[in-house]
Amino acid sequence: MSNFLGAVQRAQELLLKAYILFGQLKGPLYKAKVSDLIGTNYGYMGSPKESLKFYMEALTIAKNHKDSLLLSTISSNLGIYHRKVNPSIAINYYKKSLSYIPKGRKCLDRI
Repeated sequence: MSNFLGAVQRAQELLLKAYILFGQLKGPLYKAKVSDLIGTNYGYMGSPKESLKFYMEALTIAKNHKDSLLLSTISSNLGIYHRKVNPSIAINYYKKSLSYIPKGRKCLDRI
């Protein structure tokens, strides 16, 4: 387990550097993708407040740019975040995640 946490911490260091870089380059969608990954890593590291902070930032950016794939991914991750604390909120995020996927996509046929 310590190897896993060490890898997560190293990844987090690199992601935080990327987060700063994308902020400086005005690459909002890249910053949103990195924010989502940082949120996931904070979850693995046992820092739920930091996790939620980065997920919400990613969600805001994705909404502002109407990126449906990113909105779906972040909503799914927010569902995972909330599933232990508040299952009803988790279910809402899971439903939102599916709603962002365009109808007729083959991946939805299997759900």
